[in-house]
Amino acid sequence: NSSTVGYKTQRVAFRDLVYNVENGVPVGSGVTTVDAGRTFATAGDTEVVLQAFAQWGPDAFDRFNGMFGLAIWDREERRLTLARDHFGIKPLYVARVAAPAGEGEVLLFASEITPILASGLYAMKVNERSVYRYLRFRAHEDGTETFFDGIERLAPGELLEADGNGIRRRMYTRLKEELLE
Repeated sequence: NSSTVGYKTQRVAFRDLVYNVENGVPVGSGVTTVDAGRTFATAGDTEVVLQAFAQWGPDAFDRFNGMFGLAIWDREERRLTLARDHFGIKPLYVARVAAPAGEGEVLLFASEITPILASGLYAMKVNERSVYRYLRFRAHEDGTETFFDGIERLAPGELLEADGNGIRRRMYTRLKEELLE
């Protein structure tokens, strides 16, 4: 069913999960157990991120300081949220491909392009424009395009939400505007 959101896990790995944390709370994040009214069962960084997301939804990302590329599956809402840090230090790649059974689409995402290529679901195609720019001007693509047609990176400060109503991308941060004020 093309409106069904789900996932299949072959391997789950957490790499380069970095937070600036003091007393179980991201430094400068505005997240505290008092402010949020939440009780933490651990002193783990990941719990703070999930509790902040439970409290503020996608608005939590703009409260974080530091680098991150993350995915959160909301079981109740049946919604996947992907987000990339304000400066784009941590990469996050996405590709929309045809589902193996030919019904609808599958959203592939990873912190590197290699797992998307190795999934067996993505038919490798070169992004000729991006490769040309690199070879001609030695300019590496700093936007959302990659060397692979159909594989994009989330922009710094961008989030992607996928659910039964489709896939939506938007900026979650006002950092650029705030810096210019």
